[in-house]
Amino acid sequence: MEHVPLAPQLESAVQNPLREVALGIALLVVVIMFHGLCMRLINRRFNRSWSQVSVSTPLWKINLILSSVVTALAATHMIESMAFVLPFMLLDILPNARDAYFFALESYMTLGASSIRLPEEWRLLGPVIAMTGLFAFGWTGSVLVAVMTQVNTIDRAQAKVQLKEQAATEATDASRPSGAG
Repeated sequence: MEHVPLAPQLESAVQNPLREVALGIALLVVVIMFHGLCMRLINRRFNRSWSQVSVSTPLWKINLILSSVVTALAATHMIESMAFVLPFMLLDILPNARDAYFFALESYMTLGASSIRLPEEWRLLGPVIAMTGLFAFGWTGSVLVAVMTQVNTIDRAQAKVQLKEQAATEATDASRPSGAG
């Protein structure tokens, strides 16, 4: 089989992928550091709100706290996926911000079915973005498990209180004479 020479810029990219790997790892570190900061802030805010929750807290208030946590987690991921757009634009890797964000978000979510392709000399960035998303979503999952554990504890306590109240009501009803109104 005859060797077909590659274009000069492709040849240098194939010979030296360090540039794209270095950029990818630098972005991964920045995004994960930002993610850690956001997870701590979200967790602190949840703990502050949750410290005021008791068995008598209405369900709507508990749902509001839970919704604010999920919204903050989703916003964190949207912001993090945007971190890749600036280098794509500054280094002229993709032609416009919309395509750059679409590619970054799709890679970060590990869908991998993009109709947008990176130039050959930057193609290693896609898997690094996916790795970043995997780390971030794993961390987010652990925060959500911790939050839901607290929610389930209150739900269980509220259910016990309701059962006791129901049993007391039934006992009171049973002790009344049948003709009493």
